[in-house]
Amino acid sequence: MIRTRSVREFPSREDGLRVLILGFEGVLGTEVFSNVILSELPFDEEAVPLRPSLRRLNLYSEGWIEWQSFEELYRAEICRSRAYSEIERYATLSRAKNVTFVDMCDDPRLSLRRIVA
Repeated sequence: MIRTRSVREFPSREDGLRVLILGFEGVLGTEVFSNVILSELPFDEEAVPLRPSLRRLNLYSEGWIEWQSFEELYRAEICRSRAYSEIERYATLSRAKNVTFVDMCDDPRLSLRRIVA
């Protein structure tokens, strides 16, 4: 089963594999983000191929496009990249155990985890 949660939520046994999706590219999992050390957050692995391009993320974060447009661009980006095979890998894994996509977003309606799941 595939689930979604904020990485800030306390892990549960039902989470299974917790996969972090960051909202930016080119940053290692040990660097500082929002005053926390990512390596101290509760996740099992980081899905680097699922990061949106910085260009697309900036279009949204700087107000050039609305969330719905960002979501459409991000989905298209996933389909054209190696990210799609990463999603297939997690889908296969989810047949044997739970896979929970987590991100830093507190609002699930505006989260990468919802798009990917």
